[in-house]
Amino acid sequence: MKPRARRVTIGAAVLGAGVIGALMVAPGPVRDHVEAWHFQLTTDTKTIELARPSKGFEDSFLSPALTPAPRSTATIELQTYGMLALLASYSGAPVIVAVEDAAKKILWRPAEVQLESSLDSSHQLAIQVLTANGYRVLEQRLPRRAYVVIRQ
Repeated sequence: MKPRARRVTIGAAVLGAGVIGALMVAPGPVRDHVEAWHFQLTTDTKTIELARPSKGFEDSFLSPALTPAPRSTATIELQTYGMLALLASYSGAPVIVAVEDAAKKILWRPAEVQLESSLDSSHQLAIQVLTANGYRVLEQRLPRRAYVVIRQ
């Protein structure tokens, strides 16, 4: 191999390794995307997709979850699927979760989670409740927008 070709080849290899290394330790979205893709490829997952909710939607999945006052000291036991369906519907994006996690129960303590009355904040409520119960909610943008919910 000619010296110039050798230098070009080594330079390209070092540059490629540098880019891959930077992407692996990059904070934020890149790392989250890699983690979300790895989760989807290595785990048996379920995708929850629902249409934009109408008035009274909360009652069908979460009744009586949204009825207590926000500063109540009560703890309410819910199906994880209900919170995932709430997140999918109010955010307008599908939710991807491990099959075994979708059937588990979670606890909602209204005193720990701020509840606002607008429909647009309902997906934030679902994210807060899931996070408080040991789930990590990643927002995936590629290949399409989705929330990936991973049990920590």
